[in-house]
Amino acid sequence: MTSYHLTDRDLLHACGRALYGEQWQRALARGLGPLHPKGPRDSLDDRGMRRAAAGERPIPAWWWSAISELLFRRVSGLETERRHAQHLRQCALRRRPRPR
Repeated sequence: MTSYHLTDRDLLHACGRALYGEQWQRALARGLGPLHPKGPRDSLDDRGMRRAAAGERPIPAWWWSAISELLFRRVSGLETERRHAQHLRQCALRRRPRPR
């Protein structure tokens, strides 16, 4: 894996896209809401997310640990899906017609 330095803004964009795709800003604000250090909430303010994404405001330090948690959950979910898909593939391979 190539190692290079990302700015905070670039890292926020990359994490947001990895978690939620191209329309990541509102979704990430909702994902961070329940992880707020002052107590769970439905969502963060969309404007604050847009301003941080644009580099117009600093990214709060607590976002990084919360984003790390969201990425961990995403990876865990993908691993579960991978195992399920692999199991289904094996089932399908056992049922394919045998050559005569």
